[in-house]
Amino acid sequence: AEFDGMIGLAFYTTDGARSKPFIMSLIDQGYLDKPIFTVWFAQQNIQSGKAGGMITYGGFDSENCGDVIGYESLSSPYYYQYKINSVAMGGFSYERRVDVTQGFGTWIAGPKPITDRFAKDVGAHYNQDGLYDIDCGTKVPSLYITADKIKFEIKSENLVVKLDNGKCLLGFLPMGSSSYGPSWHMGALFTRQYCTIFDIGEGRIGFADSIRKEIEISTKTPTTPTQKPATAST
Repeated sequence: AEFDGMIGLAFYTTDGARSKPFIMSLIDQGYLDKPIFTVWFAQQNIQSGKAGGMITYGGFDSENCGDVIGYESLSSPYYYQYKINSVAMGGFSYERRVDVTQGFGTWIAGPKPITDRFAKDVGAHYNQDGLYDIDCGTKVPSLYITADKIKFEIKSENLVVKLDNGKCLLGFLPMGSSSYGPSWHMGALFTRQYCTIFDIGEGRIGFADSIRKEIEISTKTPTTPTQKPATAST
C-alpha cells in the first residue's frame, strides 16, 4: 500500500531518534483536552485507499465505542504493553503470565507452538507465507484472553480474514520463541472487537466494546490540532 509516512503515537522514543513522538508533541503543546487517544477499527475487509477506522485524539470515541470495560496498567515504560495470564480457544488453554503489546498490525501474533495448536484444532494449515489457510465457511470458536482485570473474547468473525482472491486466513501470526520481549502482539483483529484507549497520562490502556461494525465514510474533513479532540480516519 502507498503511504507518505508514519505518525508517531508512541509515548517514548526507543529508536534513538532525537525528535519527540507526534502524540507527545501534541500533549506538551496543550493541543489535546486529555493526554489520551482512542482507536477504533471497522469490522470489514481491508481495502487500499478506503477508510478502515478512526483515531480520536484527546478524547474517547463515543460514536463508535460503547462504555469502557476497564483498564490494564502498563507493564513497561517504553511500550503500550500489559500483562496477560492465559489464552484459550476451543478445548485448548495455555496459562502463563506474559507481556502483550497493543499495536496496529493486522494479526494477533503469538508463540508458534500455541498458534499452531489453535490452527490445528480448527482445521487451518500453515502456508508458505507463514500464515494459516482456513476454509472461509469455518466457524472457529472464540479466543479468550485473560488479563489482570479483564477477560477478552475475540469472536469468530474477527478471527477469520477474507482476502480479495476469495480465500481466507486464520487471524494468527506465529512468532518464534524469544528470551526477551512481549510474547503476544494484539493487532487490528483485536481492535475490531475492542476499541482501545491509550491513556498516556495515567500509564494505562482502556478497552470498550466496538459498537459499529462498518465505517460510513471514506474521507473526513481535516481538522487542525486546536480543534479538540480531533478525529481522523485511519
